[in-house]
Amino acid sequence: MGSNIKQVNVEELVTDVKREIKEKGYVSDDVIFSDIPVPFFIDGVTHSKETEVILEALRTDCEVDAYRPLRSNRALGFLIIAFRKILRKLMKFYVEPIVDSQNENNKLITICLHDLYIDAMNSRDKIRALEDEISRIKDSLDSQ
Repeated sequence: MGSNIKQVNVEELVTDVKREIKEKGYVSDDVIFSDIPVPFFIDGVTHSKETEVILEALRTDCEVDAYRPLRSNRALGFLIIAFRKILRKLMKFYVEPIVDSQNENNKLITICLHDLYIDAMNSRDKIRALEDEISRIKDSLDSQ
């Protein structure tokens, strides 16, 4: 079997790309890392004030409501609402167990996330203390 691989001239490709950039008037602005929104890191652990706010919101909003208020802004809205109420009662046997299961799942996940966050912050503090102790021991050994 013969080889049908075509040789590629990389320098020629780069030259063509640069020429095309000039022709189209593209501006080469460097992207600065600080322009990219990322949570900041403390000793390799992601930490942001938003994380604590999100965890608190999860704790308060983890429950799903199976029976939201029914509304309709249409001319015959009262008929639509009545129909929806009937459907809701007919499907109650099916919907309620699913919602209860989802609520339990949401609570467990919220608790787990909160515990993981607390553990990460405690680990960060322990690591910082151990690194300080290691540097003190190194300094004392170097001074001897």
